[in-house]
Amino acid sequence: MINTKTITLSPLFIFLFLSITFSSCSGMETFKNIFTNTKEYTIHKKNTFLQWYNQKISPKPPYSINLMWLNNELDKDRNYVYHSNDLEVVQENLIKPIMQWAEKNPRAHINFWYDSKLTTYKALNNTRQLITQNTQNGVYPPITFCDIQKLKKIAQNPEAFSDDTPVFWRADLADVIAGVETVKKNKKPFISSDLDVQPINEAEMFSCSTMRNLKKFGTVMNGNGNYYYENQFHITTNYNKNLLKALNFALIKLSLEQYKQNNITPQCVYYNYQPMFRYLYHLENWHKLSTKDGQLYDKKIHGLAPLLEEKSWTIQDRRTIAIPTKKMTVPKSQGNYDGRTYTANREDRALLKEICDE
Repeated sequence: MINTKTITLSPLFIFLFLSITFSSCSGMETFKNIFTNTKEYTIHKKNTFLQWYNQKISPKPPYSINLMWLNNELDKDRNYVYHSNDLEVVQENLIKPIMQWAEKNPRAHINFWYDSKLTTYKALNNTRQLITQNTQNGVYPPITFCDIQKLKKIAQNPEAFSDDTPVFWRADLADVIAGVETVKKNKKPFISSDLDVQPINEAEMFSCSTMRNLKKFGTVMNGNGNYYYENQFHITTNYNKNLLKALNFALIKLSLEQYKQNNITPQCVYYNYQPMFRYLYHLENWHKLSTKDGQLYDKKIHGLAPLLEEKSWTIQDRRTIAIPTKKMTVPKSQGNYDGRTYTANREDRALLKEICDE
């Protein structure tokens, strides 16, 4: 017969055990700091315990949140890095989203991208002061103002990023370039979001399904609305080495080639995500690219030509290429249709699961 005994743990042993369990991991707080930092805990008090645990304890990699505002043209009378001089409008539509992303992601680095060629020092300084004022009361992660003109690819193509080109085209392409160059440099996930996308926290950002897609594809895009994908929110990582190659060649280089051919529209970069994913699938041997005459695509022989010829998804593309998405909350005018959110059909979901399971 087994002799069971009551095991009594001393208070000192319990304290040491909990201290070790909750001790810092990759810069995390100690057990004492977590429970005495009431300000930070209050921000997440509505979350489940699992979400709270993931935010405070789980060793997730550092990442950056990237927001952007590019002016259509240089306006010397503008007081802020925004299209309005109304302080209330600026606070609501620019400063508030930045602060909300910062509050929800205390372990992130917040980058705000602007164009120094189309922004006055006065506007930049006033916007910085508003951010400083809003960070006085509370603990926030670093918030950095980043100039797109310092990005290598933009510096090499100054005419393409002047006020002669559509601002939506510039913003979409600058966003991709910033993501590729930043990830290459610091190897950290690059989260890009429009200012009107509802902010989420780290646990929601790196959910199990999102991490599964990131490890397979290296990226996810917003999947809200009546479109198959939307680029107002996306994550770029180096988890899939071919992703950065695909973005560089089949999106950035392709878009700049279209500019050189005087063949761009405001939505041009958005549509170029389609050939980019085709090329990524090609590199991964998931679905090989072919030319119009049926030849197997070879980058050295065919270059950008086959990608420039393709304008939109075909029925065959829908059956063979699935884009990894993440449902985000966005305004009804962007990605929603009469308030209904987009859900991929059963065939699309089955294809995406099949690819991820390989």
